[in-house]
Amino acid sequence: MNLTDISVTPLHVAFETTRREVEKLGYRVTGSEIVGLVPLSCMLDAGRYYLEMQNSGMSGTGRMAVSPGLPERRLVEAAVRSMGLRDVAGFDPASKIIEYLVADEPVLSGMTCRDFADELSSDSPAPGGGSVAALIASLGAALSAMVANLTVKSRDCRAAWDEMREIAPKAQSLKEDLLRAIDDDTAAFNVFMDAVRKGEGVQEAMHAAAAVPMSVLERCPEIASLAASVAANGLPASLSDAGVAASCARSASEGAYFNVVINAAQFEDRAAAEALIARAAAILEETSSIASSVVGDVRRRLETSAASGDEGKGK
Repeated sequence: MNLTDISVTPLHVAFETTRREVEKLGYRVTGSEIVGLVPLSCMLDAGRYYLEMQNSGMSGTGRMAVSPGLPERRLVEAAVRSMGLRDVAGFDPASKIIEYLVADEPVLSGMTCRDFADELSSDSPAPGGGSVAALIASLGAALSAMVANLTVKSRDCRAAWDEMREIAPKAQSLKEDLLRAIDDDTAAFNVFMDAVRKGEGVQEAMHAAAAVPMSVLERCPEIASLAASVAANGLPASLSDAGVAASCARSASEGAYFNVVINAAQFEDRAAAEALIARAAAILEETSSIASSVVGDVRRRLETSAASGDEGKGK
């Protein structure tokens, strides 16, 4: 079967249609094979579809099988298993999914925590605060995704399921973008240093270096807002995690802001520098306002819970 327009016929729709038609003939599909390459979006859509099918099948039990807001790699694996992509032939996402095949190998975001910390503590100026701000932001998004996913699995939180099922994928998407920014920040700095050594393209490189932390900063208000949502309506036992997510958003916004300002200070175009700093300051203030409110509320609730001996309000 040739799929010429996946927006009209997604991969999982083609598979399920084939499966149903074959069953009418008294046979069953034992597996499938993708010949050539496949876009990542196809696999993610398929993964979410099959997880939703699992949840639909468990609707009578009063709980979800699993949240569709899982990490990207787990969504891909759900699609692979559900469509039997390893039953007929091998399926290695790294060599079959277009985006994975052409992507540069992550350097910093692929390190262990210890290796990253060791690299950070060396006598090299990069990675530095910009990459750390991106990392902290990604962790804030990851924590909100975790709380949302745990909430979806709790029978006692059914009223919040729909909201959490929307939050988890948003948080996962933010996490992925910010993980890429860890390497992007260091790469932009290295390009700037190379431009300085060559004596050409310095201003262009400096503007590019400022753009990366600015992109991190621009995502921080949403990270803080997601933390606010999971703190308000998420699993009570994960309240402390929601508080840490908000703290991450605030810290990341401050770190990203510092890096925007130090880079903008070297712009020859002072009007552009002032405009960028003013915009960055406004985003910082917005993030700080949201995150500080969440942190204060979480602290109050946890301390009240601790004083009353009420368990389940934190971990």
